[in-house]
Amino acid sequence: MKRWGHMLFGLIVIIVIFAATYWIVSKIWEQFMLLDSEVSATLLTAAATVMAATVAVTIGKYYERKIDIEAHHRAKKIEVYDEFLSGFFDLIASSENKDLDNLDPNDPLVQFFREWQRKMILWGGHGVLVAYTSWMSHMRKGAPDLQGMLLVDEFFREIRRDLGHQSNKLKKGALIGLIVSNPEVFLEKAKENPNMTLEEMSKYETN
Repeated sequence: MKRWGHMLFGLIVIIVIFAATYWIVSKIWEQFMLLDSEVSATLLTAAATVMAATVAVTIGKYYERKIDIEAHHRAKKIEVYDEFLSGFFDLIASSENKDLDNLDPNDPLVQFFREWQRKMILWGGHGVLVAYTSWMSHMRKGAPDLQGMLLVDEFFREIRRDLGHQSNKLKKGALIGLIVSNPEVFLEKAKENPNMTLEEMSKYETN
């Protein structure tokens, strides 16, 4: 949708430029008709050349600036997303020694996530923000479950999509394989009962 929006805006800009050009040329043509035919033909040729060059340069500058802005935003998004993933995997790695449901508000990881959410609002893509808020809303409803992990998978996919990567060949939940110890069992149980808690799931992973 974002790409189509940019294309539509670009098309509108081009139409406006050509409409303005047509109006200007029409007014100039009316004046040329009052001149000698040879003089008007020479001036018309010169004017058309200048107009064509001006339009080409204007359009070229517009798309050049558009590409520069998108490249800057993409670089910033990569930085923000990488920062989150680094903190997220640190949290997963330290989960054996922490009660994740009762973290101290002064815990560095809690402060990290608060700061990251501020950056997310500034730089996160629309799809990424939707996936993230869905995940957070689900997590607040109760004990962490398999559905919450599937929402993490969707969040990861939106990050990849926002950076221009495709994930269509990855099965739903495949990215969670980077986190859980037994991806096959996780996907099987998530399909059977997505409301199963992670505590209940741990019993199957250890068997």
